[in-house]
Amino acid sequence: MDALCIIIETNRWIIAAALIMSAVSAYLVGLNNRRNRFATASDKFRSTILKELEGLYPSPAKWPSNNLEIINILQDKFPKLEVAVAEFRGHLGWVDRKRFDNVWQQYNKENYFDYIPISGRSHEKGVCTYSSDYTKTYKDNFKHNVDSLLKFAKH
Repeated sequence: MDALCIIIETNRWIIAAALIMSAVSAYLVGLNNRRNRFATASDKFRSTILKELEGLYPSPAKWPSNNLEIINILQDKFPKLEVAVAEFRGHLGWVDRKRFDNVWQQYNKENYFDYIPISGRSHEKGVCTYSSDYTKTYKDNFKHNVDSLLKFAKH
């Protein structure tokens, strides 16, 4: 027992350095694994979004001629997009997760009325309280919202 204490005492700096290096190595391995999992999740998320929105994003080549039909198209695609969002969300840090949730809500507003060419005003007691005009920007709104979602999936 005395010999062990002497060995530890004479080599305490070497032992401390070895323990510190082991801890640093474990941290770096964990960081690398987390980055690899994030990269895999990002690729899966990005490919799901691009596959589901093919023809609508990034360029609206297959945008329906009946503009109201986009609501049905996006509602049909919603379940797969929601699964992709839920899976990817778990790989984000808590700050990014909150921002990601806000961007997802922005994309998935109510009945997708941001993506059809409409304009309107809301009046209360003779005063205009809200007005919107998406007659020229509805496709740009869609592209912007999808771009905002995909920004989180960068490596």
